[in-house]
Amino acid sequence: MPRTLATARGRCPHKAALKARGINPNKLLLSSHIQRMGVTSATSRPRSHEATEKVLKHALEKAQQEEKAKQEAVEKKGTEEKENRKRSAKTEIRKHQMVTRSMVKKVDVVKEKS
Repeated sequence: MPRTLATARGRCPHKAALKARGINPNKLLLSSHIQRMGVTSATSRPRSHEATEKVLKHALEKAQQEEKAKQEAVEKKGTEEKENRKRSAKTEIRKHQMVTRSMVKKVDVVKEKS
């Protein structure tokens, strides 16, 4: 069961900072992530419009970064596949050239014998 800051033993160093932001620290869940972000639980909302804006802006930036990372991964995968196809095509060409050279040599050897 999550403990709130009010029921936790000792004093929380973030409590004064949260009060200064206009967030009720007694309703905030004890989680270092939540405390760092300044995000409140569902029962307690930030009093100021700016705090809400800040949280939404951060969430939007995070979503954009994740989307950008996914896009870069897809592009990187595509370029790797192209390079692999080129590499395999080059090896196929080399194999074909070696086979044709050996066939030509065999034909030349047969012609010389006859």
